[in-house]
Amino acid sequence: MSNFNNGIYELLLTRLEADAFKEDELDILEDVDDEWLINQFSRFLKEKLKQFQEKADKINYLNNFLKNDKLSELVANRKNLEKKFYINNLSQNKIITRNLDKEMHQEFFSCDRIKIICPFLTKWSVKELREIIKETDESVMIKIITTTYNGESNFLDIEGLQKLVEDYPSRIRVKIENLFSENVNRLHIKSYLFERDSGFSSLYIGSSNFTKTGFVTGKEYSVKISEFREKEIIKQAINDFDNLFEDNLFIDILEKEKIATIKNLMYDNLPIEYLDRVNKFHKNYEPYDYQKEICSNFEERLSAGIKKHLLIMATGTGKTATLAFIYGILQKWFNNNEPSLLYIAPSTEILKQAKKTFRNILKIDDFGVDLYDGINPNLNIKKEKVIFTTNYTGNNKIEQFKDTYFDVVIFDEAHHLEATTFLNIYNAVVKNDNLVFGLTATPERTDGINVLKYFGDEPLVDIRLYDSLEKDFLCDVDYYFIKDNSIDLSGFDILKREGEYLKTLSSNKRNDFIYKTIMEHLGQNNSHIRAIMFCESVEHAETLDIYLKEHGEKSALLVSESKKMKKPPKEVISDFREGRVNYLCVRDMLNEGFDVPEVNCVFFLRPTTSKILYLQQLGRGLRKHLDKKLRVYDFVNNIDMKVNKRFNPLIPIQVLTKNLNLQEIVKKFNYIDTYLPGNTRIIMDEYIKQDLISKLKTFESNNLYHEIMESYVTGIFEDYESFFNDYGINIISFYKMRSFFKENRNRLTIFKKFSYINLREVLEGFYYILENKKFVSNSRINFLFLNSYFYSINKSNPLYDDVQKALESIFEDDNKAFIKELTYLIKYKLKNDKSLLNNIVDESIESFKNIYLNVNQAKALLGKMVNMQSFTSDTQNKGIVRCLNNELLIDCSSETALTKDGHRNSYDYKNKFLYWESPNGWTTNENMKQKNQLEMEDTKNFKTFVIYQSKDLAELKEDLKQLVGIVDKVHNSKQVQILKDGKLINKVQYTLEIK
Repeated sequence: MSNFNNGIYELLLTRLEADAFKEDELDILEDVDDEWLINQFSRFLKEKLKQFQEKADKINYLNNFLKNDKLSELVANRKNLEKKFYINNLSQNKIITRNLDKEMHQEFFSCDRIKIICPFLTKWSVKELREIIKETDESVMIKIITTTYNGESNFLDIEGLQKLVEDYPSRIRVKIENLFSENVNRLHIKSYLFERDSGFSSLYIGSSNFTKTGFVTGKEYSVKISEFREKEIIKQAINDFDNLFEDNLFIDILEKEKIATIKNLMYDNLPIEYLDRVNKFHKNYEPYDYQKEICSNFEERLSAGIKKHLLIMATGTGKTATLAFIYGILQKWFNNNEPSLLYIAPSTEILKQAKKTFRNILKIDDFGVDLYDGINPNLNIKKEKVIFTTNYTGNNKIEQFKDTYFDVVIFDEAHHLEATTFLNIYNAVVKNDNLVFGLTATPERTDGINVLKYFGDEPLVDIRLYDSLEKDFLCDVDYYFIKDNSIDLSGFDILKREGEYLKTLSSNKRNDFIYKTIMEHLGQNNSHIRAIMFCESVEHAETLDIYLKEHGEKSALLVSESKKMKKPPKEVISDFREGRVNYLCVRDMLNEGFDVPEVNCVFFLRPTTSKILYLQQLGRGLRKHLDKKLRVYDFVNNIDMKVNKRFNPLIPIQVLTKNLNLQEIVKKFNYIDTYLPGNTRIIMDEYIKQDLISKLKTFESNNLYHEIMESYVTGIFEDYESFFNDYGINIISFYKMRSFFKENRNRLTIFKKFSYINLREVLEGFYYILENKKFVSNSRINFLFLNSYFYSINKSNPLYDDVQKALESIFEDDNKAFIKELTYLIKYKLKNDKSLLNNIVDESIESFKNIYLNVNQAKALLGKMVNMQSFTSDTQNKGIVRCLNNELLIDCSSETALTKDGHRNSYDYKNKFLYWESPNGWTTNENMKQKNQLEMEDTKNFKTFVIYQSKDLAELKEDLKQLVGIVDKVHNSKQVQILKDGKLINKVQYTLEIK
């Protein structure tokens, strides 16, 4: 800390540092505890150690560190400040249980900037702030983020704050929580950040509000964090505050019209109809950051002439709103005119919600006309600019639509596109030059069809459930697995849904158990609950609704056909939103088009084999709302797996863990929470956990890969392909993990080596060899194939001296099933692996750039391990290998300095520089350089190829590297010594330019 900024300090100085301070800026060190001295000494030590790059140099310094620079007994208290501030423990962390008011005043009057996040600012708070502004330096800026707490502003002096900011506009700014935002997380933070340019900022976090009770009279806990001790924490706190302060979730206190609206609405208690009406006039809809990014990407695609766009977005992330913002962009492209639009959806509820969303965002009250359910039956389609219709109505008027051109066509819930009615409309209205959009949360159907093919194969955006939860677009989830012992489903086939099975799910005994669970987790007559009960059948929903009402709960029935429904669906949903109903018993009406953000509980009382249906049902509760964390109660884990071999108990875990595959889930189940997004949790007791693991293993055995493999001799490739695609299994992970395999481990290794290859032409060459039983014309591909298959061959093997015989041995009769699977593996990658590189491969090593391989495969590529006559042996493995034809190979990995034989290596992919630490014994002394070293440095006469293992490749736990290029130029070389086993060893650190 040789340069000292102006400000206050609590810093123990060295004698040299003390010269930077005036005499009255220094205090004599008084009695302090050991912790204080250690804290101060750590600053000194860190600064010194930063001067050294090598571990050995740091160790040497630690052995001699205080020979020349002794600590003094002088403590800096300020720099270039006239006034001396008395503040305790500026350099230390501590917990404060009383006298917070005194502590805070010391902070307020001694800092450069003040940043406060606090839910309550009362008249007392405003009075205190006014005094602080009067008594502190004019350069001190105060920024505050606060809230109305409950929409009624009982705890916030809005008028007082507005007057304060108007009186001191250059000294204080206040932002207030925007309760209009549908994506708002309620403000519960209480933090006080006092920034100091001297590096001694303070952060207070705890239970204390900026009120008289919080600061003076109440019993509160606060933790003080010193920047001197925790620099990174303070840096993060500053960044978080600054980001929040600029977020559109908060409104400036001087935006009086918006503030008045928030103050007067008493938002949580107004009828929905009134809010909808008020929002039309007062709410300013702005896209969230992720929606802005989607819109920006769309404009780029539009400029590139791309006409078809699929939006894959998890339920609740604002698919329709995003399209409304995109339509707003199109208005400008169409010279501020409305592009003609046809909006098609499978249900009227979706259409009503979509039309409302477009009207609100575009601020056009009469946007669009309805064409469904007998509304506007004689509509002249050609004369209308914007039409909202169902696929059924559209199909009935298909001839009229064929003759009408629309600038924009939108298919909502586009995963239905294979349905005849949808497909007819698609074929009728999609022209070569109109813009076509699809909206879906689940593009992959259970029948294997992916609707991407209708929208150009490349989605505009792909935000799945995991990403939406991780990025806080949706609310977090507490997912409870409930062991349902109330019923015995042994022998029941859930797909058949026969009478006895339905009666069992609807029994009083089971309703008793469901109600008992409600009492244990939610309590009786809990008015805050908005729970959806997903039932197996209409009868099931009816009996549960009656049962809950009989037990005093506010329940309602919402099904498509039932004489027991007392009100139309719209009124039932309105009652549910406004709290007149707490439990909604449903069967089939909430899968699409239902939009009630207040839902905070979901009960899965029925099993489903459809991932699409499951995601739609779960999505009903994922919309963000004030103070909300969704609770899910899953009662469907007691299915008889022996009968229901296709029932997948993985679905809830897969969708919440970014689609971990079967093997990974079984292996990682005991710490599955570490793979969940955001603050989502899975909750189950040990008994349920063991039962679920058992079911997962049963599911594994039900779908055991060997059952498919047994049919390979007479079977077809499509069986193999569907195994990976239907179950979402990654082919590399599959062959890497061994839970499925009990056979020859050598064969498993061969599978793994083939599965890693990422060059299309190489795989096509391998496929040709296996199909035609002969080598290809490219010798490099042949070398790779032979080394990958005969990876451990040695001189004792009779095939060692004859590669032609080795090739013939591959196709012996007892190898047929194995070769067929190997062929299927390659064919699958060629057909399905979108990450394959399309290098044009020739006999040059350079043409294989970026291929994944291990060091022996790399040697084989360079002709070192095999040729077209025989195999050869090579044991060189010292970081650099001498190959043929004046070629060398550098084999290196990312930072491994902490390992036994580790090296400090890194590769700058952007600028093509390799920072490489040589093998032991290399030197910069020209007279003592080794042969390999001289050849590597001679880039004119020798080619040195580099394979490098990045951190991402290292995570695969395989010796897998990437061919990144050739050494083009040696930029720097520096002699270093490392201490190993008590000895100093010479090495050279190189900076190599790669081409």
